Amino acid sequence: MDGQPLDHLTAEERRDRLAAQAAIIANQQAARRFALQIAPAERLPREERLRSCAGLRGSPAMPLSAWRGRSGRRYVVRILPVPVVDAEDLCDAVVIQVSRDGSGLAEIRGVAIVGDRAAARAFAASLPAAVTELHVHRIAETDTERAAVLADLGTVTTGRRR
Repeated sequence: MDGQPLDHLTAEERRDRLAAQAAIIANQQAARRFALQIAPAERLPREERLRSCAGLRGSPAMPLSAWRGRSGRRYVVRILPVPVVDAEDLCDAVVIQVSRDGSGLAEIRGVAIVGDRAAARAFAASLPAAVTELHVHRIAETDTERAAVLADLGTVTTGRRR
């Protein structure tokens, strides 16, 4: 178990040592599976990064990601870096304010529904300094749908996710 060669051991001792190593690995795997099953609400909402389709048919990849809400629903978002926010991109959308650290962990700083262009300009002008990205979900078309997304993702101010 300590990385030593098994040459000096008898066949029975080797078998016992390998069985002990297999038991340790099985216990570690079971612990990981159990950790994924317990308290799923504590791990939600969380970001689930999407794979890029860079270069597909010659077009650049759109910066996309997804957030999994407490309900388990998945919301695809467009990532906008904060210094380059156009108010038009925020209109009639659910906007997640995100801080991302150097290791890539995302933390929700706030979730809001942004209405018309004037509201979008005011929203973009009042962003906290800690916000590094805006994640914009535009698939919800009605006020009711946007309110449901807000309820599913909102009210969490901590909860760092990869």
